[in-house]
Amino acid sequence: MTSLRVDLARRRWAVYVPATLLIMLPSGVPFSLGILASGLSDHDPSMVPAFVSGLGVRSFVSAVFVLLGSILLDTRPESIQVLGVIALVLCALHVLVGYGIQHGVPYMIYWGNSLFGISNGLFYIIGVIHAAAWIPELPRLAMGLCFGALGGGAIVGAIVLDLLVRMWGVVRATYAVSVTLFILFGVGTVGLRMPPFSWDPRSESEAMVESNLAYSGTRLGNRIFLHHQVYLMMIIVAAGTGPAFGFYTAFSNVARGVIGMSSETANLWFVAMNFVVLIGRFGGGYLVNFCGFGRGFFWSGAKNLTILLMAAQTLASILVVRAEEEASASLFLVAVGIYFLTFASESTLAAVLARHVFSAVNGGIVFGFSMVSSGLATMAFSLLVARGLQEAATSGRFEVDMFKSYNDACTAVSIVGFFASLLITNCKAATEDFRLRKDPDQRYGAV
Repeated sequence: MTSLRVDLARRRWAVYVPATLLIMLPSGVPFSLGILASGLSDHDPSMVPAFVSGLGVRSFVSAVFVLLGSILLDTRPESIQVLGVIALVLCALHVLVGYGIQHGVPYMIYWGNSLFGISNGLFYIIGVIHAAAWIPELPRLAMGLCFGALGGGAIVGAIVLDLLVRMWGVVRATYAVSVTLFILFGVGTVGLRMPPFSWDPRSESEAMVESNLAYSGTRLGNRIFLHHQVYLMMIIVAAGTGPAFGFYTAFSNVARGVIGMSSETANLWFVAMNFVVLIGRFGGGYLVNFCGFGRGFFWSGAKNLTILLMAAQTLASILVVRAEEEASASLFLVAVGIYFLTFASESTLAAVLARHVFSAVNGGIVFGFSMVSSGLATMAFSLLVARGLQEAATSGRFEVDMFKSYNDACTAVSIVGFFASLLITNCKAATEDFRLRKDPDQRYGAV
């Protein structure tokens, strides 16, 4: 038993953790695919709306399969490699995007991007669960590695895609992305394996403390949907991630068409925005501790930081309209930078806020459904941007009014998200400590 423990401890850093990184790194590449939309506008502008719409639907499909994958791995963790193989096979569907661009078939571009969301979502949750399983004694390190690799994939992907589009053109660059994603995911899948149930690098006392923290509170099961806080959570996450995603899918196109940036400058700033996202992913979790400055109304650091971010995003939604009207590059970059910062931070804060509002034992399921609402929002805002791009492609010119619906929706949703973050409170039914009950088994509630 001791030799097995030592062998697994050695192999986790040599094989299993690197396998996680090889899965999380390409999982971040889809956040850089907006570069291809910029190249596609030079190749054939009529194809851009289908491409951007497909990226939006991919986000929703990915969120759904993150939830489904987490449910499956929660009940059958030993199936992680089989699930990885399934995700790898589905990853091959991304080649449809390159084929559709090459032969001018918009629906293949749309469905190639959309169906890639299945593989993207499954690999994302596989990577997160795999890291948590192999580094249980250092949960912050495990999540830091995941988010760092995810953000790194977006940054490296944006830089490499920009170079490939300029050297090879958008068709060959798209095929190169498909092949690279398949290879990286494939190598990572080979190293997938859940540790034995009996294996734990923590001491017995440390594992007991972690277990008690993980199951603190009262499990509500399906009764959780009787509490208004779960719907406020879904609104907050949707409002914090939706508006930014429209720019994620078409930043360079809008910056070039409305602001007047060159293709090279727009793509360079898009790379910079991915650095902002990386900072937001880490900074969001770090600043929670500093924002826990009160009690009563300001009872949660995650809530307080969310209030600040949603207020900033509401202001940014007003500034971006002015920037587009005045063709002000500096104002545009500041406003969109706030969008991206909120997007990244809210993705991290949602997990923390779910635990604060609903306790640790319910946090996972609430976070999962919040991500689905985020997927719906990102899809909706991408479709709004795609409609503006369609009008631009049809008329042959860009005008600010073409994105009026998108900008109005950003402002409205940001205001709603701000008030939802003000109104959300602790769910007493979920956070009552089960140890105070006469019957401790009631912590499991109704399922």
